[in-house]
Amino acid sequence: METLFDAFGIDSEDHSENALILKPSEKMLDASFPLGDDEGVTITYDRNQALSREDMQFITWEHPMVQGGMDLVLSGSMGNTAVALIKNKALKPGTVLLELIYVSEVVAPRSLQLGRYLPPAALRCLLDPNGNDLSSRVSFNTLNDQLESVPRASANKFIQAQRDVLTPRINAGEEKIMPKHAERVAEAQRRLAADTEEELARLTALQAVNPTVRDSELVALRSQREQGLAMLEKAALRLEAIRVLVAG
Repeated sequence: METLFDAFGIDSEDHSENALILKPSEKMLDASFPLGDDEGVTITYDRNQALSREDMQFITWEHPMVQGGMDLVLSGSMGNTAVALIKNKALKPGTVLLELIYVSEVVAPRSLQLGRYLPPAALRCLLDPNGNDLSSRVSFNTLNDQLESVPRASANKFIQAQRDVLTPRINAGEEKIMPKHAERVAEAQRRLAADTEEELARLTALQAVNPTVRDSELVALRSQREQGLAMLEKAALRLEAIRVLVAG
């Protein structure tokens, strides 16, 4: 929890054993963080201590502060952009590599079961200064082994200073990834159409010998196929994470 508080710019100081005082700092990143009181709160991880002190909040995984904070991490941009130093003798100091992680997915009613055909998948792109994609040559794990962390303040300053340079490169990265996404979508549509045709053929053959198979079932299946194909056509490519890697 202390890591979560620090990430959102919430100051924490010891109150007593198993208890902390939380206060919003000047660097608080998100005013919607569910601290509970603009002036600050006192929390404890000890149930007995909380029961004996009305001024203390008992923090568990179900507490609104924990649930709300995690929701902000998962749904917001917190942690989506990172800066790191890369130690590689083949790279000239100061060279900037840009790693982009996209998620290829479809959002559709569960009844269509499109996750069978297009489950969410991460698509990765690693761009050098010339716009070449190195992801097929340098794996995620291989890259991680060469990285060193950068202080948050320094990382933020670098991102702000390089924003105008990085934005076009991010756009170029999406152009590199888009064909992979389109290929996944096309394959999903092909499989959906093939499976539906097979099921339609089965039901049609069954209807010839079994009058309980209604025409409405065939109509519903065709309608579901058209809905599924249309939803797959709208499948999204979402930028999930960015890593800016500076050779040093």
